Amino acid sequence: MLNGPASDRGRQATPDSAGRHVGFGASRVPGMLVTALTVAAFLVGFAGVRALVPEHSPLRPSGPSSTLTPSLSAPAAPFAGAVVAVDATSAISPCDPDTSEPATRLVDGDTATGWTCPSNSQITFGFGGPTNVVGVRVTPGNSWTTELRWTFDDGTYVVQPLSAAVRSQEVRFPSVSTSGATLTIESTSEGGGGAAIAAVTFLSPA
Repeated sequence: MLNGPASDRGRQATPDSAGRHVGFGASRVPGMLVTALTVAAFLVGFAGVRALVPEHSPLRPSGPSSTLTPSLSAPAAPFAGAVVAVDATSAISPCDPDTSEPATRLVDGDTATGWTCPSNSQITFGFGGPTNVVGVRVTPGNSWTTELRWTFDDGTYVVQPLSAAVRSQEVRFPSVSTSGATLTIESTSEGGGGAAIAAVTFLSPA
């Protein structure tokens, strides 16, 4: 599409006294200035695109065995009301082919069974549909599994340190609607024999 006055549309570049073609009006701006303006426009545009990329903040956990993970914005307060237990309907781990105690043992209804892995790994739990989750109770299977990370569908997460005691340890956080949760073994103590989880119970508002 052509723009500008009709008198300008019909003009053509004409040679100067040296035989070089001369453009119209603004095209006579020195080349270095044009280059500088082009680079500045590109940088401004790039900054604008970066500003549109969302930042996922961690959820704020609470409880004797939890810590606050740094965030760019102030997270909501952990859920403090009454809760009920919610059982996951599925569990799978990349470690399952390498162990005789796969992740399915955490959802089989048998409290005497659990999951073990010769190295740090993950377990992905499924709920069968969107579920409001406000906390997790975990019983480690040994004393050297020291830190877990829970990640939910929307990318939010909670880091849960574990004490050396092999007992149920709870973490609370703001309500999150999710169809599943991924447990990642973040760390084990030096000299440990791999990761082990004896039981997992998810918590939902009562």
